[in-house]
Amino acid sequence: PYRRQRQMCIRDSYGGAVAVLGVSVSSSNLTFVDNSSVKENQGARSAGGGAVFVANSGSFSTTYSAFIGNNAVYTGSGTSSARGGAIYAVEDSTVTLSDCFFRANATYSSTYNAHGGAVSSDEGDVIVTDSTFYDNQASTGAVHHARGGAIHALDSVNVDASSFYYNVANAGSGTCLLYTSPSPRDGATS
Repeated sequence: PYRRQRQMCIRDSYGGAVAVLGVSVSSSNLTFVDNSSVKENQGARSAGGGAVFVANSGSFSTTYSAFIGNNAVYTGSGTSSARGGAIYAVEDSTVTLSDCFFRANATYSSTYNAHGGAVSSDEGDVIVTDSTFYDNQASTGAVHHARGGAIHALDSVNVDASSFYYNVANAGSGTCLLYTSPSPRDGATS
């Protein structure tokens, strides 16, 4: 059964609830509600993974899990970003999601980019099956980019039998943005 827990807020860190660093984590039936990753200064990485941060070739896999109201926020004055309101993956990491629900997750940057209201991956694979993305948002208070209201991926993404409703990016694609360096490979998809 669902039990609401106290809000987690990690300042100048990654993964408001869980950080997966170079290991494999497999899970099911988890609920992540109101977790945050907040970055107040410019540094090597962006604020990211309001609920889960995956790095160092780590792997995070979950089934029948819910991510609700998680956020990644950058409030500094430099060029760091906010990425992955619920999940942020970097450094050849893998995220596998099956039968998951993402609602009202958000990224916000006061001065620079905001990517992936629900999920963002800079390097590695994102695999999504039978999942729902509802009312997730990427937004910025600056003239820079807010991309992928639901999913933002710079490397590999595979989405199958999933639904996207009311996802918003205030300065880019609303549902999903896929990139390969240095220029966009695909635009918004739905």
